Amino acid sequence: MKIKIQDWYLQKEYQAAIIWSHFKNGFIQDFKEAQTSYRLVGTQEQINEWSNLQTFILDEVYSYEPIAKDSYWDGICCGTEKTPSRKEFNNIFKKDYKEYLKLYKENKHQLLIL
Repeated sequence: MKIKIQDWYLQKEYQAAIIWSHFKNGFIQDFKEAQTSYRLVGTQEQINEWSNLQTFILDEVYSYEPIAKDSYWDGICCGTEKTPSRKEFNNIFKKDYKEYLKLYKENKHQLLIL
């Protein structure tokens, strides 16, 4: 039984996610674009079964998996954050995978929706 991890991003919506920032002598209120997402952990059949029951509008789906040695890797972080190397990313993935697998087994092999 092969366990897959996928990140599902739904169509973007403007939600009242308020960002407060200091501007001179006062504060300004701004709104940011918020996107709903799910991380699914289970077999491909479980993921397909769950997705067939949904009515949301899907934007994108990404598989969370190790990065192959011969693949193009430009990092997963942006801005001023440190971009992990492929090896660092794969080590993080292995740790996450073990944790997700443990949760999956504790949940009696049912699909995890995180």
